Amino acid sequence: MAKANVFVRLRPAVTDSGLGHSQDGEKVTKVFEHFDDKSVTIGTQYMFSKGELKYDFMKKVLVPEVS
Repeated sequence: MAKANVFVRLRPAVTDSGLGHSQDGEKVTKVFEHFDDKSVTIGTQYMFSKGELKYDFMKKVLVPEVS
């Protein structure tokens, strides 16, 4: 079985609610906890379910400064 070449692009933070996908809106259950050039960690904050999961299968994570 061949591994997929997965690339992730993280967009820059948006704080103006008029632009859509703003980070000023209502909180969601899944949030970015941490990222580096080869992995992304997603946190869960929903009622009794809290924790995080690290995804490290991607070939490259393009951080907002690269965009």
